[in-house]
Amino acid sequence: MPGEFYWLRLSVEQGLNNFSQCYSIHSNALQVSRKNASSAQRLAKPARWQPMATIAGLGKIRQVGRSFAGRAGENDIEFKTRLSERLRHKNRAALPEDYERLILERFPEVAKVKCFANMVSVHNKPAPGHVLIVVVPQVQEDHVSPCAKAMISAVELCRIRHFVQSHSSAFVKLEVRNPVYEQVQVRCTVKFVTGMSDAAWVKRMNQDIVEYLSPWKRAGGQARFGWSIRQKDIESYLRELDYVSFITNFSMLHITLDQEHLYRLDDTARQQQGSDMQIRPRFPWSLVLPAKHHFIETMPTAHSIKAAATGIDELEIGSTFIISGNSEHGEEE
Repeated sequence: MPGEFYWLRLSVEQGLNNFSQCYSIHSNALQVSRKNASSAQRLAKPARWQPMATIAGLGKIRQVGRSFAGRAGENDIEFKTRLSERLRHKNRAALPEDYERLILERFPEVAKVKCFANMVSVHNKPAPGHVLIVVVPQVQEDHVSPCAKAMISAVELCRIRHFVQSHSSAFVKLEVRNPVYEQVQVRCTVKFVTGMSDAAWVKRMNQDIVEYLSPWKRAGGQARFGWSIRQKDIESYLRELDYVSFITNFSMLHITLDQEHLYRLDDTARQQQGSDMQIRPRFPWSLVLPAKHHFIETMPTAHSIKAAATGIDELEIGSTFIISGNSEHGEEE
């Protein structure tokens, strides 16, 4: 590419929000595919490349990202599983399980699929003739933030939809989308054991909460639909941490975003005392994510504090600061 600078302008007619953010632009790029099946390892990190023969005018070859797609050769168990599934659904999607198995077999970059029959994402009501498919991408634990909203690109979603449409009835109205991510923030007052400063313990507890709630961590609840988070389970987990002496004033905030880009804030402290306080998904196709920063206060001596609804002075701009008219279950922006 010549040494001069160029201005590039990209535009779309509609649906700009469906496209991922542009991270970088590279010139003279090529996509290559590996044909040698002797190695089952993916190139997780950029490798060093060089041509087998000298190419005039070529400076250097650089891999700008990790390898993608492809899969290792299947073993006997995987072969028998694929064969039995193929015999059952006969390469046609009729039941929700058929849609899920076909997608998982065809797209190795998809880790989880959930098919919702007779549903659409624009409203949580029965919609006969519609099929809503939610796909979760493969995530490498070491390469993603525990609070990241893992998404599949709009281009790949279109490929999945076209593939499924070709294997299902022509009368089915398909929608393929990413999951909705609902955020949870833990709020509590803690007395820590001696040994480190309270600031160091708070930082460690915040990280432990994030990893416990993250769907991308082995210690977390994994990426699963139909989840629920009981307050007593989280509180019990924190009480068992070796650096926690006493914990009280415990509650959780639940932050959600609907299709109209309106936020809603729910607080378990507003729920009826004595009930099994928990957080449930606002949408069936939602996954839970932990907030980056949890509200952890310290106390010098142990004494019980009754959890109260979070006030406006305790909310964080850009995270939990959601105010407006009160709804039946929470506050909406």
